[in-house]
Amino acid sequence: MSIRATEAFEGARARVAKFVNAADPCEIVFTRNATEAINLVARTWARAKVGPGDEILLTVMEHHSNLVPWQMLAAEVGCKLRFLGLTPEGTLDCSELDDVLTERTRLVSLAHVSNVLGCANPVAAVVRRARAVGARVLLDA
Repeated sequence: MSIRATEAFEGARARVAKFVNAADPCEIVFTRNATEAINLVARTWARAKVGPGDEILLTVMEHHSNLVPWQMLAAEVGCKLRFLGLTPEGTLDCSELDDVLTERTRLVSLAHVSNVLGCANPVAAVVRRARAVGARVLLDA
């Protein structure tokens, strides 16, 4: 029974890896929810990769689960949090994206769809521009 459960679990990991085009199924980590996943990234990857003077870009529409871990990291390691604002219509204002995304940006973390405003963010464009400066992207989808 335990062997079948492990095989099913690893099979699911492989299918998800293929679906998201991961280089290896070992890149896939299952968590209970987005809050746990974001905290895991903040306390592991970010602690190792983000330091004094580095920047993390967020949006002003983020839920606390995608804000507080980064505030705690900034207090701990001395990185700077930067924010994209909103348009008058209540959607993500990307007009300053090129100004706030720099070679110091280590991570862009944002929601795909805001549970506060109900708007879908232009994540493909944000991801493309983040990758252009070498930043990683955490997408709460």
